[in-house]
Amino acid sequence: MEENKRKKLFDVEDQMEHDLDEQAFTRAVSRLSDTDRHLFEDTGVIHIDRDMPAETQTLHVISLSRKHQQKRNFVFRIILCLLVAGILIGAVGIGMHMVIVNDAQKQDQIQQADNVRIDANSFPDDLFRSHIAGRYDVNQDGYLDGQERDNVLIIIVPSEPAITTVTGIEWFSHLQSLTVSGTSITQLDLSANPELSFLDVSNTPVETLNLQKQEKLVDVRAENTPALKEVYMPSNSMIHTFDTDGSSLICECDASGNYIGCSFRQG
Repeated sequence: MEENKRKKLFDVEDQMEHDLDEQAFTRAVSRLSDTDRHLFEDTGVIHIDRDMPAETQTLHVISLSRKHQQKRNFVFRIILCLLVAGILIGAVGIGMHMVIVNDAQKQDQIQQADNVRIDANSFPDDLFRSHIAGRYDVNQDGYLDGQERDNVLIIIVPSEPAITTVTGIEWFSHLQSLTVSGTSITQLDLSANPELSFLDVSNTPVETLNLQKQEKLVDVRAENTPALKEVYMPSNSMIHTFDTDGSSLICECDASGNYIGCSFRQG
């Protein structure tokens, strides 16, 4: 192709000789290939040196045009690469942001799952709920987090006859001492409180005590509980004090303080 172009230009030179007027120059350009002519027409500004043959001027303009085109292509490729790089960086950034957001959401979910909202669902009795919120919600955010619950070792429920249930006590798995005397509770579920060692249900209408999970229980106070009919103890009980004065049951321990059992009072 390059050889054909040279041949055309030499033909132009033979025909034009040294005639450099615009008509001759136009004829010289018209002999070029369509591609080269289009490149020449796209150059924008043309500097014509009248001391040069027309074909040399034409080749010079075409060369400049090609360099200009190459430069534009180079700039375009750089811009394209920057755009692609920007898109990739943005995608990576969005991905990392999503990972961070997802991790934060998971942490929030874990934290929320670990938190216990102090409401009627968790603590149905109004007075007992108010007592829990005022005494054990350290940061007063309306929730009991794991640390707040684990720190609760002793609960002394106010001696209020209006308190009919201490449902919610199961959230305190490290609880060691519980006093509910003077309340109106009839049932007491302590299956989620295996660390309990002291229990006082005196002066309540409690009917049943299921203490089968309380293997560490050593002291039970159940004075003046006339409605108490059933007591369930663990097989390997450590209890050494079971006071049931004024109750329908009498619970006994041997001389070493080991729990023997409970039975109804006679007469």
